[in-house]
Amino acid sequence: MTLNMLRSGSCDVIGPEQMMNTFEAATHFRTYLLEKDPSYSANCNVLLALLRQQNVSRYSAQISKTVRFLCDQWWASDSGINDKWVSSSSYCFKIILKVAP
Repeated sequence: MTLNMLRSGSCDVIGPEQMMNTFEAATHFRTYLLEKDPSYSANCNVLLALLRQQNVSRYSAQISKTVRFLCDQWWASDSGINDKWVSSSSYCFKIILKVAP
């Protein structure tokens, strides 16, 4: 979320490299090290942060991975998306809608 805040204020001082080095897993981004259950909303925020970078194509592998994770979670859920950090099921969809131009 910090990257999103900085980019919304047109701050280009910091990029997502440290986030990727620390939290990128094989199929998604972790919220913290040794996390057992991935967070849907955290990955929505990662996607927003990556899409707001100046050189978006540089992060295409991470963007694809995050989109794949989000879509897989969405399709696998029968009763809506459940997230361990957010109690409202509509929160994640509000984040996704922010990506649209």
